[in-house]
Amino acid sequence: MLDSWNPSLDGLSVLAQLNVTNKAIVLRNVNVSVLEDSLLNSSTVFEHVRIYKSKVLQWLHLSDLSTVRKISLYKTHLAGIWFRDNLHLQHLSIAYAPLAKIDPSVVTLQAIREIDVRHTNLHVLDLKSFYTFDHFTRLVLSNNKLKVVLGVRNTISVSKLKIITLRYNQLKAVDLEVFNTFTWLEKFDVSFNKIDTLTGILSTGHLKRLLLASNCLSQLNFCQWPPLNVLERLDVSLNHLTEAPDCLEKLSQVSRIMLNGNNISTITMATFASLRHLRELNLASNMIKAFSFGSPAPRFPPSLERMYLYQNCLCSLIVPRNVTAQLPMLQIYLFEYEGISFECYVC
Repeated sequence: MLDSWNPSLDGLSVLAQLNVTNKAIVLRNVNVSVLEDSLLNSSTVFEHVRIYKSKVLQWLHLSDLSTVRKISLYKTHLAGIWFRDNLHLQHLSIAYAPLAKIDPSVVTLQAIREIDVRHTNLHVLDLKSFYTFDHFTRLVLSNNKLKVVLGVRNTISVSKLKIITLRYNQLKAVDLEVFNTFTWLEKFDVSFNKIDTLTGILSTGHLKRLLLASNCLSQLNFCQWPPLNVLERLDVSLNHLTEAPDCLEKLSQVSRIMLNGNNISTITMATFASLRHLRELNLASNMIKAFSFGSPAPRFPPSLERMYLYQNCLCSLIVPRNVTAQLPMLQIYLFEYEGISFECYVC
């Protein structure tokens, strides 16, 4: 680690004298307002530059001259970023900075694989900046101030983006169609926002995780969606749902469904009966007054192992014998913590 380095006073030769391991350098309290090629290329041994706690650093300028592969900026006063035809940068990480936007010049980062921006003033995301990335796999913009996501519907893209994480922002309405250009998308996470409106559908055929927890959704309908044949996890916990999502049969491979913390009052196992791979179903902390396995012929997901029903309005639960016989691994949780007796909540 190099502490309180001032290039104008200490010179660049200081970097060459450092005992560097793993071709990485950590600069703490660096005294420079613009991080640019002349500094990054002062020694070719650095592939990863990490700047930690700089009250002076305000700009990142990266052109085709820089060969650094990874840049991490943590707790700086970074206000702007600019790029030009860079062929080497693969990972860009920015956290705790007043940065308000991702400059459109990011499109010239031809080798970029991951961009991670957290705890900034970022309020608009323009997806068009990421449509042309050949190697891009991960976009994380969590704990920012995002209110708007821009993009183009029905656009063909070469992007191999697999992970989009927009957790802990201020999104209220999201058009899912603008994400369909990322045909390799496996994880879509917009948890912990303020979303009350989802328009359009996600038609990517590789989606494995759909995470919508802690928003303001009052309904969710998959009837117009194409089959999500590889989806493994659906999380709609901590929303305002009054019933289970419609057309769950579109999720033929799902193994975990999280519906806890909603306003669901009535539900039957028949709703989930077509989900042959469902192993975990969380219905805790709802307002369920009636729960049925179906009669006279119970219908239920054949692989179910865990079901959470605590903190509902249930005062009794009858599990038919043929259900327990066919689901020998099934555990039903009627209380949140082991050792606590079953409480009857009155709704």
